[in-house]
Amino acid sequence: MDPTQTTDQPASQDTVIIERTAHPRAFKFIFAFDIKRTGSVSFTSANQCRHIPLAAGLLDIDGISEVYFSGNVIVITRDREADWDALEPAVKEVIQNSIATHDPEMRYMPPGMAAGDGESGGMDTEGVLSVINNILDQTVRPYIHSHGGELELLAFDPEKNELLVTYQGTCGHCAFSTEGTLYLIQDILREEYDPRITVKVA
Repeated sequence: MDPTQTTDQPASQDTVIIERTAHPRAFKFIFAFDIKRTGSVSFTSANQCRHIPLAAGLLDIDGISEVYFSGNVIVITRDREADWDALEPAVKEVIQNSIATHDPEMRYMPPGMAAGDGESGGMDTEGVLSVINNILDQTVRPYIHSHGGELELLAFDPEKNELLVTYQGTCGHCAFSTEGTLYLIQDILREEYDPRITVKVA
């Protein structure tokens, strides 16, 4: 495949540019409009993003291992065994079929699940921790892992709306982890889960 080529995007008649990346198994799709309006997010399983048809559709393709959204870019990574030339038609089809209705806000969890929306009050503590874990898997954990650390959720107090976490690995001995990263986690969860939540380190 030619490393740089264009394809018409029927929904808006804009041009999508496809480029190779430094990663040998990843290709970058550049759009003339925002795909992810603020921040960035990555998914490695369609079950993480069923509420985002574009992302889930791409990950449903056999051979696609990860999709990353940021600004006007989607980076699509294939499995080691997969052949990009065989995957590309299916990738283009998903994009063409989903782009017209895609929401660039791209919430990390399905609308209506956030506690602030009044619909997660019936979730037990395990369910709340599962939702929060999913958000952190897509946002903070990749950064923490890249520094040799790990973040573990210990408990959630629904009455105080308080999340208790602990850092492991190199992050457990880093003052920045318990200060700067903690505030980042709280900001993300207040935006994506519940504006009332507080996060504390055990």
